[in-house]
Amino acid sequence: MSAYTVIECSGRGMAYSMIVSEGVVVNQAQDGLDLMAAAGGERIMLRDSHLNPGFFRLRTGFAGELLQKFVNYGVSLAVIGDFFKYPGDTLKDFICESNRTRRIVFAASPDEALSLWSRAG
Repeated sequence: MSAYTVIECSGRGMAYSMIVSEGVVVNQAQDGLDLMAAAGGERIMLRDSHLNPGFFRLRTGFAGELLQKFVNYGVSLAVIGDFFKYPGDTLKDFICESNRTRRIVFAASPDEALSLWSRAG
């Protein structure tokens, strides 16, 4: 796991923690729990490059295991990135379904993530 910084931010009337790092921050589900503890808030944003590449290969089960931790602890997660670079219709369907729930969102920018979160209800 790479070193990271947690920056407290706000936008659209919501507070969130932005994770800043030069490398992968989450290699396994326990890293997700550690990240939630370090951030300490209800919403976390990080870049797709902060996740172990296995996250985007759904057959590994890593995405489901990690995201279930966030759901269990009531923490919203936004993953920011260009998801068109990842192959497979299954991943695209997974992202669309996640974005419908508005709890775990995948967005091209922090502003888009805030927009998705703000429509949660």
